[in-house]
Amino acid sequence: MSGSWQYAIPTEDRFKERKDFVITMLCSFGAVYAGRFDAPEGTGQAGDGREYSLWELDGQYYHVNEKHLADKPFIVVEWADSPAGPFKGLKPIPYDIPNDELERFLRTEVGI
Repeated sequence: MSGSWQYAIPTEDRFKERKDFVITMLCSFGAVYAGRFDAPEGTGQAGDGREYSLWELDGQYYHVNEKHLADKPFIVVEWADSPAGPFKGLKPIPYDIPNDELERFLRTEVGI
């Protein structure tokens, strides 16, 4: 995450915990670590030149990203058929979604 966190709520640490929880949830569905993905800036893949951990589930590759809006940040799970992308985003997930709703959302979106 960046050094210029713009939100009072959630804290940057709390938001990272929620992103980590999304990864834990994907792993509970059977996703396994599949390496790293380096998304060069300007490619439209993952979008920002950072390196991401990849998770493979049933032949699909996932990584957890974020989208910053003026009022609050959202978690974005992106997926592709190949570890090289291109990645497509699922619907943005509010960081404060209850755990049971998050699980239902992820199960539906990844086809579990």
